[in-house]
Amino acid sequence: MQTLSTNNLKKLYKSDYLAWYEMTLEQIKNDQLNDLDLDSLSEVLENLVRDTKRSGESYLRQIIIHLLLIEYWEAESINRRHWAAEIVNFRNELETDSSFSLSPHFREFIG
Repeated sequence: MQTLSTNNLKKLYKSDYLAWYEMTLEQIKNDQLNDLDLDSLSEVLENLVRDTKRSGESYLRQIIIHLLLIEYWEAESINRRHWAAEIVNFRNELETDSSFSLSPHFREFIG
């Protein structure tokens, strides 16, 4: 894969982020760290952190909603098994997607 200047990498990031991802990955694998587009890489990592936190928050929110539905919505008791299954699914997804480093964020989110 060809090497691009940092300015060309910045342009590539704006026009074709997938190609930029592939080029950046190749640079990292080939230990071409001085050639990295660090501004765009920083932006990508910030977005990844934000999206990971939002995803975890969403799963937690859904777990809480379904627990409240089970506990307090008596008129729809027929759906209790479905809601319980959803809680299991949300917990599994949360466990799969999260790491221990998200625990403090979750405590802050809930707290």
